[in-house]
Amino acid sequence: MILKLAGKKISDFNSISVDLKYDSVGSTFSFQYRHDINQEDLKTLNSPDSYAECSVEYQNPNTQETELLITGIVLSHGNEDSPIPSLNSISGYSKTGVLEDCEIPTTLYPLQSDGKSLKQITEKLIKPFGLNLIISADVQGAANSVFPVSTAQSSDTIKSYLATIANQKNILLSHDSQGNLLLTKSRASAQAKYNFIRQLPVTKFTLTVDGQRMHSIITAVKQAGSDGGNAGQASVTNPYVKVFRPRTIVQSSGTDNDTSSVAKSTLADELRAINLDIALDTWTDESGKLWRPNTVISVQNDEINLPKKTLFFIETVSFLGSESAQTAVLKCVLPEVHNGQAPKNIFI
Repeated sequence: MILKLAGKKISDFNSISVDLKYDSVGSTFSFQYRHDINQEDLKTLNSPDSYAECSVEYQNPNTQETELLITGIVLSHGNEDSPIPSLNSISGYSKTGVLEDCEIPTTLYPLQSDGKSLKQITEKLIKPFGLNLIISADVQGAANSVFPVSTAQSSDTIKSYLATIANQKNILLSHDSQGNLLLTKSRASAQAKYNFIRQLPVTKFTLTVDGQRMHSIITAVKQAGSDGGNAGQASVTNPYVKVFRPRTIVQSSGTDNDTSSVAKSTLADELRAINLDIALDTWTDESGKLWRPNTVISVQNDEINLPKKTLFFIETVSFLGSESAQTAVLKCVLPEVHNGQAPKNIFI
């Protein structure tokens, strides 16, 4: 991995951690290095100037080609001096990560938007941060459809508010490697690109299911609006919950035509309670390409109750590097978290 900072390209690190995240407004990075005041390149890293713009790239050792992974900013420096040699650190996230840390500034009040689209609301909220919005072709119509009324809370971060109203339009809030905010849909309906079984490069499978996070039936309700908007109600069931655990959620924006989408998106979010981590002993696949999020895979492993090929969706890829090894962890969820399809119990 290469960090570009203040015009300098630096790759001499003792340890590296890079998380490429799909269902998020920002990917993250962290580098550790031994501080040497006589090494000119590292002087740039040792300067504790916060919020410096940077980029993270991967250089293929065979072709020397580079891939841009993150366009971001530096958030944190860790410098230490002691009799025992220690490592300094530098970390940060994508430029769009700031939306997860900040509430809507008062200069953009009022918090209520009347007759505005998701595109219009998003562009208004990200403009003060100097960020650009990219909208995928397959969600252009939904992103430009109008909310009669949409109201944020003063305690909402910009990310949490935008993600909520984007979900009501069945749109995913993400980011790209150039540091742009992205309104899109996932590739969770695609064919499996990789098939994983109990053999190298896999070193470990970890499947977890958190039943407390799921409910048997989810009902979305919309109250009739003061502007004459219709009331609405829609319910969906979760095939993974066999006992009575109901949930009711109030629709905060949109029309009664969106109520069914709210119920479905809430169920999709609850399905995150089922997740799979796959540890690998390499950063790349057989063709030398980095593992990437937004990819469908299949998994077959009797030891984790998956006796037949089962589809999963890679949301995050965590790359870890040291002087002795390069490893990766694929953090996966069910495809139904993203593809809008009704879930089927994979354990039956």
